Amino acid sequence: MDGLSEPAAIGHAERSHPALIDVLGEAALPASTELVATVLRRAFEQADVDVAHHAVRTFAFASLLAPTFGDDDVSADLLFTAAVLHDVGLSTLSTSREPFEVVDTDAARDLLVAHGYDDHDAEVVWDAIALHSSGGIAERRGVITRLTRAGVGCDFGRFVERIALDVAGAVFEQIPRRNFAHALAAEVQRHVAADPARGPRYSFPGEIHREFTLGATVTEMELDTLHSPWDLPAAGHDDG
Repeated sequence: MDGLSEPAAIGHAERSHPALIDVLGEAALPASTELVATVLRRAFEQADVDVAHHAVRTFAFASLLAPTFGDDDVSADLLFTAAVLHDVGLSTLSTSREPFEVVDTDAARDLLVAHGYDDHDAEVVWDAIALHSSGGIAERRGVITRLTRAGVGCDFGRFVERIALDVAGAVFEQIPRRNFAHALAAEVQRHVAADPARGPRYSFPGEIHREFTLGATVTEMELDTLHSPWDLPAAGHDDG
């Protein structure tokens, strides 16, 4: 599925910014409202709307998890950019033959450099996005990479013991959590089916594609998400 039209993307971006402030507080977001607007708009223009909302929640959860891991001095600018742009490589606008995680990284790096960030900051975000689906590696590659992966995982139901249910409920209320795992699986399959080079064997996109080619209508990722603690009635939100 294509991302949203420009007016719709701007609308979602404009609503997501105050939603994040309501959940996290203004201090948790980048000081540059221009960076926030540009990153949010890019996410909603280039990703399925449910996948884009997942990316915004990824930042929310990464920020909430940071102090529980002892990470108190985290660059909001770099974490925000990595988290919110971690799936934009699935865009139908992409002509790259590389896995979507790598396409994401190049786009984010170029955006940061255009906004005056140095090469080191851009490379930190490059690592965070490229490794967000690489468990056991991301956790060893610095705080931004570790928290980006943790934020992704939290939206799928990991680390639930570290976040109060009422706080998680506020995230879901402000940033809709519909059937995003299905949307993500469908986007990954579309991306790889168009060019199998984008899904190397045993990689995350490669495994999603393999499940579909073997006849799956619901992937293991989707089933795991449907049975996550967030999707129990006590979680206090509607995932329909």
